[in-house]
Amino acid sequence: MTLKTILVPLLGAESDLTALETAVAVARRFDAHIEALFVAADPRDSVLVLGDGMSTLMLDEIMQAAEATRQSRLQAARRSFEAAAVGIPEAGVPGASTAGATIRWRDTMGRIDQVVAAEGRLADLTVMAAAESGVPSQYGGLHTECLETALLSTGRPVLLAHASAGVGEVVAVAWNGTLEASRAVAAALPWLGRARQVHVLTVGAPDNPAAGDPAAGGDRLAASLAWHGIAARVSPITPGCDTVAVALLRRATELGVDLLVMGAYGHSRMREMILGGATRHILTHPGPAVLLAH
Repeated sequence: MTLKTILVPLLGAESDLTALETAVAVARRFDAHIEALFVAADPRDSVLVLGDGMSTLMLDEIMQAAEATRQSRLQAARRSFEAAAVGIPEAGVPGASTAGATIRWRDTMGRIDQVVAAEGRLADLTVMAAAESGVPSQYGGLHTECLETALLSTGRPVLLAHASAGVGEVVAVAWNGTLEASRAVAAALPWLGRARQVHVLTVGAPDNPAAGDPAAGGDRLAASLAWHGIAARVSPITPGCDTVAVALLRRATELGVDLLVMGAYGHSRMREMILGGATRHILTHPGPAVLLAH
């Protein structure tokens, strides 16, 4: 199992550079291809939504404003792309001449949830910046919608980066025996096989019958990974007065982890992302990059 195609949805925000630089580091690690995709709504959609009862002049002004916003975001995304893509060959199709990391710019108009869902299902991984990594408030809704779609509608893992840095040298798996955690481990196998160190972090969860005894569950996972040639160290965590998320991030920092693998616990209701407390905390607080699977 390997990783060969990476989707990076672009918003036209400064956080695009964090996502792209992280994707470039991953692509170099796996000799993978990056699809840098800018998505914006068609300006004509603004007229369809707001057009009832408005004069032609007002409709023209709405379309012009929407198009100006789209162009501004597109240009910002393109600048981030050009800054991150220095030294990476551009390629549109695979071939003998595209060995090593490659990248391609694309821009399209449409609904971001529909486009990211369709494109994400064809990628091995989607890379985004974490919400706290320079995503301004005016892009918060787009970022949330894009993340929700990538996690819940593609069936593929998502890598969230808190900073522009390489990931995958020291990997930790947050393990509690659940379906989501199992899917995250499966998605992380390409990383685990190449990591310099692998840790299994287990936390007691008395309200989770699937987890059983945390330490024993961690030993079972380590034994399973050994069949893949992966040597993992089990590190039980006792949160004490801290929350599980705080305890996980503290141990990850102590171990020098640069990639935390975990299940994304939550579901979508009325197009609103509802995440478990630990997942939400880890996604919105500084720490290592996080590889998520739902």
